[in-house]
Amino acid sequence: MNHCPREGRTTREKTTCCVVGGGLAGMVLALLLARASVEVTALEKHGDFLRDFRGATVHPC
Repeated sequence: MNHCPREGRTTREKTTCCVVGGGLAGMVLALLLARASVEVTALEKHGDFLRDFRGATVHPC
């Protein structure tokens, strides 16, 4: 169940996989799972990405 304090309503969503955290690692994981046809929901508490990422980098294979 999800509560949106700004709109004052609660929603319920069903998913196969939930990735909590929209940093680099979380977003790459969500992307890879979605490409593998896994129903995925990514959750991030910040409304923007104007913050420093520490300890997470993406390196090409």
